[in-house]
Amino acid sequence: MKQKILRNSSRIYMITISMVLSLLYGCDHSDKWSNIYIDCNEEVTYNNAFDSIFQFKSYVILEDSVDTKISNISKIRITDKKIIILDNNKRILFFDNHGHFIYSIDKLGHAKDEYMVIQDFDIRNDSLFIIDRIASQLLVYSIDGRFLTREHILPSKGLHLFESGMAFYHEFGIADGKDSEHYCYTFCSNNIKEHFLRFHKSLIGYSYSFSFGGNCFYTFDGETYFFVPFDDTIYKIDRRTGEPVPTIVYSLGERKIVPDSKDSEVKTIINSPSVVKNIFSFYKFKELICFSYYGSDDVRKYVLYDTKKGILHNASIGFDANKLPVSMLSFDNYMGEDDILLSSVSPDVIRTLSNKYGDINEFPVLKRIAKDVASNENPILIFYEKK
Repeated sequence: MKQKILRNSSRIYMITISMVLSLLYGCDHSDKWSNIYIDCNEEVTYNNAFDSIFQFKSYVILEDSVDTKISNISKIRITDKKIIILDNNKRILFFDNHGHFIYSIDKLGHAKDEYMVIQDFDIRNDSLFIIDRIASQLLVYSIDGRFLTREHILPSKGLHLFESGMAFYHEFGIADGKDSEHYCYTFCSNNIKEHFLRFHKSLIGYSYSFSFGGNCFYTFDGETYFFVPFDDTIYKIDRRTGEPVPTIVYSLGERKIVPDSKDSEVKTIINSPSVVKNIFSFYKFKELICFSYYGSDDVRKYVLYDTKKGILHNASIGFDANKLPVSMLSFDNYMGEDDILLSSVSPDVIRTLSNKYGDINEFPVLKRIAKDVASNENPILIFYEKK
């Protein structure tokens, strides 16, 4: 189902066209993750499961001032030089890798170079691409905030830039043709758009939200993944064609909805307060996958799955060996390190725990962090490395 995109204001697409010439390879769909099935319906827990896999590496305290106070981390991207944070879908803050504030991009408004909301962002070739879902537009700025151009797009929640084109995630928001087919995902390349992943018509306009770590696209070891609520499938995107390839299937219970499901069944599922909506905070290592979800009891749970051993953990995770709370936060990792997991913790929680577990000999990391955040209110980024 290919349709021509409007050719006016085509500067954005010229960027992707110029990059496609360098793309000389596609995806290998035969890796060991293909056809993996993860059943999350039975609680599985072993003592120190998290600590047996991950160990504390470092932490970063983000500078706290009137101009840098973070209300909510909507998305985070980390390079070897910068920590880039989307704050409450309103502005983008740039810190150095020690947490010192550099500058921000804050252009909330209705002018042609402003946005009403930042639903997602991506960066390529020193250009910042921002999705404004309310205005259905894609705005492009220089990395320091100078407006370049904008383009009308389909209402989208997520954006990921490939060398071959642009991937847009719509959640349950667009229809094709005469509203007979509805799609979650579109790939645009060479002025052509192609829709993928049909969804049930009763889900039109349905939305969901999670705590930290609810990205739309997740990139690991050069491959990009995504999933949609009620689909129970993790897709890997073919980097050349943009086609989503089913890779990992999981189950969160009786809540799967397919395009041909009965209307009554769909409405019962989405209106039930006990139905688990989706997974988030997704990580994929060479032989390990991690993700979060909220169970029907509204308790955040974590799945740790090994390709050889199966599910190692499917339950809540309280603290690591240092008495630091574990709250996985997925992030766009451009640090050059593949085996890093990120957690985000409130300074108030750290100070409370430090007062409770005051033995500096037993929990020195906790005491050190508590000392460093004596008057700071911004989230603390805690990094773990896979053993």
